[in-house]
Amino acid sequence: MRNVPPKALPPAARRFTRHADPATRCRPPALFSKSGTILGALLFHCIVALTPADALGAGPPGRSAPAEELRRATIAIEQGRFSEALPRLEALARAGVPQARTRLGELHYLGRGVPESDATAYTLFSEGAGGGDPAAMFWLGRMHLLGHAPAGDASEADRDAARWFFEAARRGHAEAQYYLGILFMAGTGVQMDEQEAQKWMRRAAAAGHAAAEQFVERPPVRR
Repeated sequence: MRNVPPKALPPAARRFTRHADPATRCRPPALFSKSGTILGALLFHCIVALTPADALGAGPPGRSAPAEELRRATIAIEQGRFSEALPRLEALARAGVPQARTRLGELHYLGRGVPESDATAYTLFSEGAGGGDPAAMFWLGRMHLLGHAPAGDASEADRDAARWFFEAARRGHAEAQYYLGILFMAGTGVQMDEQEAQKWMRRAAAAGHAAAEQFVERPPVRR
């Protein structure tokens, strides 16, 4: 079994924070806040912050459908207009839109426009995941892995993280696929398995995940 030493990872992977740089979607070391496990330092060099507005679609012309409201809220967040985004998201969350609950959870977890609150974020992510949103499942996995989830059986935290990453990954969430690949490489929360690690890394890379591409093994060139 091949080991993955820290030096094999991108430099930015060695430190991390819950906060995402809005320009690069990566965590600059200067913003390092809560400490995490060594595995966390390996994993969380980049983060899916908020779903880009252009990926959300638009509602029908002439009326403000939930998809369009979510799109407008996301644009407002990307532009730093949190006071405009929050009431839109809160209204959508009350209406039962899972993606809105996830977006709200992100704001509470990252402390954007509202006080930082792990408890509130976890509740919102759980509601989003219950509605089938893969992004919410990813965030739940992240919170468990970093020890930010509500107090529980600490010995099960890594397994809980792996479970949520798997649920998001099998629904096509590229970042979760990448993290799940790392978990299989490290044997954290799952049994160490090189083939499984490569499977999820290949899926993430195929979806355009640049960091996963670095871990995909290439077959030897035949001459």
